[in-house]
Order: sequence, then C-alpha cells, then structure tokens
Amino acid sequence: NYTLMSLTNIRQIHAAYPEARLFFNVRHPADRVWSRCRPLIHDARLDLDSMSLEALGHFVFRPNDFAFGDYAAVLARWLSVFPREQVSGHHRCGPTD
Repeated sequence: NYTLMSLTNIRQIHAAYPEARLFFNVRHPADRVWSRCRPLIHDARLDLDSMSLEALGHFVFRPNDFAFGDYAAVLARWLSVFPREQVSGHHRCGPTD
C-alpha cells in the first residue's frame, strides 16, 4: 500500500523508475474512514442502528486507519524522494457511495 510504504521502498521505486509520474487521488478523511468501517461492521454482523457510540468507536478509531488518512505525511514521504514536478494529485470531496 503506497500510503504506508517505507522510505526504503519508495527509494527502490524511484531507482527503478526515476522518471515515473505519480498521481495521488484522495478522498475526504471522514469518507475514507467510513468506507473502511462499513464492511467491518457488516462482516461482524452488527446492526449499525443499534450500536452504541462506544462500539462504533471500536471500528472507527483504529491506529492504521489514521496513518492511511494522514495525507500530509504520505505526500511528504513521497516528495522526499520524487521531485515535485513528477507528483500531482486530486482531492475528491463528497459522498463516495
């Protein structure tokens, strides 16, 4: 996953493809977290309408999910290896479903 990729792996990609152009397409962080939670809740066979906020928090506040949504850190890691001219992106707002 490119969002959690180590600097070592990013450097290996750059060494193999130094002219590569990168495109980041990111969603609103809340949309991204909700998209991740829904299948987990479904797979656990839970009823969202009857869940307490505490129970819902178990699915929402997962440490790796915050790392996935830390777009500034993800972009900074890639920009520390690839030149800015080779990196572009798009931020998609609004409902995804």
